[in-house]
Amino acid sequence: MKHAYLAFPVLFLAVGAFAQKPGSIHAIDASLLQAKSVPGAVAQTGQRGGGPANDDCGGAIVVTVGAACETVSGSLDGATQSMDPASCSNFTATAANDVWFSFVAVANSTTVQVTGGGDNATGVDPVLQVFTGSCADLAPISCVDATLRGATETLLVTTVPGTTYYYRVYYWPYTAAQTVFDFTTCVFSLIAPGNDECATPMPLTVNTTCVPVGFITTGATESLPAVACGGFTSPNALDVWFSFVATAAEHTVGVYGPNAADAMVEIFSGDCGSLTSLACADATFPTQAAPNTTELLTQNGLTPGTTYYVRVYDYAHASPDHFFEICVTDGSNNVSIDELQGAEAWGLFPNPAEGGFTIRYDGAQAAVQLEVLDMTGRVVHANTMVLATGAMHTVDMKSLANGTYVVRLVAAGVRSEKLLMLN
Repeated sequence: MKHAYLAFPVLFLAVGAFAQKPGSIHAIDASLLQAKSVPGAVAQTGQRGGGPANDDCGGAIVVTVGAACETVSGSLDGATQSMDPASCSNFTATAANDVWFSFVAVANSTTVQVTGGGDNATGVDPVLQVFTGSCADLAPISCVDATLRGATETLLVTTVPGTTYYYRVYYWPYTAAQTVFDFTTCVFSLIAPGNDECATPMPLTVNTTCVPVGFITTGATESLPAVACGGFTSPNALDVWFSFVATAAEHTVGVYGPNAADAMVEIFSGDCGSLTSLACADATFPTQAAPNTTELLTQNGLTPGTTYYVRVYDYAHASPDHFFEICVTDGSNNVSIDELQGAEAWGLFPNPAEGGFTIRYDGAQAAVQLEVLDMTGRVVHANTMVLATGAMHTVDMKSLANGTYVVRLVAAGVRSEKLLMLN
């Protein structure tokens, strides 16, 4: 169990805690367990096409690392086993008829993806394993087998720029003979967010009520090792940083994670060259029934006028979009439930923004009033529209000066606000 149940005040959304294996919500997926546990799964040699050119490590196809996923086609038709199957995501296949790829890292972290061809009935159920070293002396870094047929496997690995890495792809052999062998793969390194390091934190303003600021951890690197928090430690800490100036002796930092985002929050005193960890929070995690999470971290004994630092990372970096919202409030819980229910119904990105921003509306279909206010309270943009659940709406702010704005949304009689930084 990753977390035990803890009772806490509601900041964004109260969720119950359920059993979770560290680092993967897929590990509790009943359909995955059932499919991977079929008795009598047999090895298949796949000698239909005479063997692909990259059947062994020495023939690995070089994949260029991009700034985004640029797919390369591959095939397992005719592949043979070059080494034993690996134990990945708590599963071990009965065979590993594999093909090989390599890449030269360009950043400190690299994402490798493989998507099986075909559908969820007969398609490729890919297994992905990444190695360092040379073909004559390979050392496994990590592997993943957390999805089923026709789905995508993703590995985010720590890499050294200029170093060559290898990875192999093979399929999970089911009892019925494999008839689909194609897949796609890509390797990319995302640009790190501006607040990737403590030296460049995103500044937060302390408010009497929660004014959420949206951010993402996509592309973040690990600046400090993962901390043991609540008895659990994430397998990685791809963190981003924030700062705030205390206005009282007690403040609450709240982080809301929608869509299976699982935040770990830590607060520090001192400066970036000499940080002292004061406390951390990791009391919730997402489930299929309750995919949205909230972490609350109330810290007392603060000195008004002093700058404090906060880092946040996505536990195991396992959520689909790594999107979160954060706020700092005065006191232990000065949050209006109505406002927070409204805040949960929509997201704002990117933030900071250049020239405009997009809202994602997750509430029930309703007439929505959208306003953008500058720091004097003047309305600089207003629009009323009907938005359906899941709708996106983009606002052009090219005519406005850089600075901080408040984006206000009123839907079904509930008002909520988020801060926006325009660069």
